[in-house]
Amino acid sequence: MTQDAFTRMGAGEPLLCLVSKTFADSELAKILAQQYMLFLLGDMPLDEGAITAATGAGSLRILASGAHCAAALKIAQALGEKSGAVVLLSPPAPDMAVDPDAPKTQVLAMFGARGAPAPEAGAFKRAMASSHIMYVFDADDLERERPQAVAEAALDFLARGEGFLVNNLDGRIFA
Repeated sequence: MTQDAFTRMGAGEPLLCLVSKTFADSELAKILAQQYMLFLLGDMPLDEGAITAATGAGSLRILASGAHCAAALKIAQALGEKSGAVVLLSPPAPDMAVDPDAPKTQVLAMFGARGAPAPEAGAFKRAMASSHIMYVFDADDLERERPQAVAEAALDFLARGEGFLVNNLDGRIFA
């Protein structure tokens, strides 16, 4: 890993990670870093120009968790056509519905099925009707409790984008 505005981890296409400070040491980060160059934001302000300059000129995929999800959606909207797929782990419902004229970003919102995630997932889906919603069984803290299941689903979504569907027929159920 190198240190500047970002901590970089892995190799491959860039994946901007707006996550907890302990994410770099997690099993999920290690799995994702096998296919992507993870850009872990340090104390740098969330400026799409600086992020684009640091991560490269191509399409930028984003992974965010919890309270960082709103910032991830703002960055994706600011990047416009340069925004790749966005994976959100346990996102709160957006403050408002997404502007229908905003660039269409592919979003996967993942929720742990332990506890009562239905109200949060329902609120998120109402605000972002075009998003995909996925539940990960036997988990509350997705990063810590089910990193392999989260990684499999996230990697598949990041690779497929619009072609991603969750169904029983092709075995892409991440239980």
